[in-house]
Amino acid sequence: MIDIKRLLIVAFFTMIIHFIDTLSYSIRPSGVRTKKLAVALSLFNIMAVISRLSNMIQAPFLGSIVDMAKKMEKVDLLQNDMRVVLFSATLGALLAAPFMPNFVSIFTVAINGMEGAGTVPR
Repeated sequence: MIDIKRLLIVAFFTMIIHFIDTLSYSIRPSGVRTKKLAVALSLFNIMAVISRLSNMIQAPFLGSIVDMAKKMEKVDLLQNDMRVVLFSATLGALLAAPFMPNFVSIFTVAINGMEGAGTVPR
């Protein structure tokens, strides 16, 4: 492990990103439940854009770990660092799974509210 502090930050944010990304899939059943698929897909796309933007912000931190390993000529240690990041992504998805039924209910309320308010501020 090259820089444990930086690796833990990347792993934590990866876990949070995948947690939110997994929960965003509970929007679709909410759309079916409310019979407002267009609004549900709009909300899903908002969540997907936020998740992808978060990945873009987090990517330079992961890239800096690779750069440091290359500079210190310890590229062989990089394999374990990448496994930690992949494990944190898996952990984020697994932690989100039990919350999916609750978030179907939460997103049902959000879809009903979003239909009245809209997505574009006026």
